Amino acid sequence: PAKMPIVFFFFGMFFLIIIIWPIANAQAAHSSALCSRENRGLDLVSETVGAFNFTAWHADSRNPHMQLSRNPENNFVGIKDQAFIPALVRHMADSVHHIRPHDSELHVLDVGGFSGKKVEIAIRRTTFVKYTSLDFVPEPPAHGLETPATIVGNIQRCNPSISSESYDVIMALNVFEHLLEPWTASREMIRLVRNGGLIMIVVPFSWRYHAYPLDTYRYTHTGLRHIFERQGGVRFLYHSYSYWGSNTHGHFKDKSDEPPHSKFTTANIELTCVFQRLDGWAGHGDYDHNKAFTNVQDSLPKPISENEAFWQ
Repeated sequence: PAKMPIVFFFFGMFFLIIIIWPIANAQAAHSSALCSRENRGLDLVSETVGAFNFTAWHADSRNPHMQLSRNPENNFVGIKDQAFIPALVRHMADSVHHIRPHDSELHVLDVGGFSGKKVEIAIRRTTFVKYTSLDFVPEPPAHGLETPATIVGNIQRCNPSISSESYDVIMALNVFEHLLEPWTASREMIRLVRNGGLIMIVVPFSWRYHAYPLDTYRYTHTGLRHIFERQGGVRFLYHSYSYWGSNTHGHFKDKSDEPPHSKFTTANIELTCVFQRLDGWAGHGDYDHNKAFTNVQDSLPKPISENEAFWQ
């Protein structure tokens, strides 16, 4: 009888090493494979991109580094009329319907979609477009429209339920300023878009603080280009800047996006922060966020150690 605990111990170790450990490793390898970029051939959607006249949709500005938006239909320059992305998607959808008979719809993934933006609504109503929203909340807000197909996920994490190269177009409209790790998001977006497909990003160059639930970055075209091109296999095609008026007050009822001072609506603004090095200190991740919006944990990326394991 005294030997029984020893027998159970060795049996438990045998079960752990021979059965459990290989299963765990196989599951990890399976998840890693699902979240790896595939090297498939160029999809027919690439032919639709080359035929679009990007040049007609931007104009030179007083700053040689910054192009302004331009609508060739009314010749509005620098004014955000939200026509460019719907026009590009419409062009791609019409072309795909004719040149890809085995899959004649343009598959569009909208990160943080179903928001009621005019661009989103125009795309959802475009013929030959199959629209899907990706959001970290299970029930996106309603805007009087039929609820589209929605995937619950986080673009800053690996989403193994979504196969690589599933979409012709992936767009994020005013989303990247709310992400803590845009470089991780770019990696996942590149994985999910087809070879030859497009990634469309709209971000604020300057805007008031608006935690929804987090507010993290402001961007230039150079910064966004680096975030995506550093991943490899991405070509920069177009950029433009536009404005659409100003407002002296925020939109949220709880005033969490209210400008802190009246001068902040027109003046140049800079931020000062101080950090202290403390070896062994682990940040708590208690970031400033809008508690009225949702559980902030849903929008956070996984710890780097877990996230990076998918990308080895």
